[in-house]
Amino acid sequence: YNRGKYPFFDVIANTYDQLYLGYDSEMAMKNVAQAAKYTRGIMVTYDKAIVTTPYFGNSNGWTKSWKSVWGGTDKPWLQPVKAGYDSGRAKKGHGVGMSQRDAAIRADKEGLGFEELLKYYYTGVEVERVYL
Repeated sequence: YNRGKYPFFDVIANTYDQLYLGYDSEMAMKNVAQAAKYTRGIMVTYDKAIVTTPYFGNSNGWTKSWKSVWGGTDKPWLQPVKAGYDSGRAKKGHGVGMSQRDAAIRADKEGLGFEELLKYYYTGVEVERVYL
């Protein structure tokens, strides 16, 4: 998302963009390195533009819209969706976008892949390879 936004780098050097745990963690968690390689260049788009896709720990059964939490302009891909596996739980995080807990359980119990999950939590989006 930040590609070309900054003059000397494309990723902010903190957990705002992502956290890299180093080579030793790649060796210890082979599936993570393989997943990163497989998904290289894949982005979530809405109306052909790369979009921000926030996520959080878990909801209380429903996600929230961008506008209801942060105000400003409504983001049509960030609308409330049911997060049934979170029902009855205390909310952890801002509640906008994808619930990590609900998504993990959906993947495990329902056999959903990452593209199906992304299209569920982010309304009307496409998941496409933008670069290699």
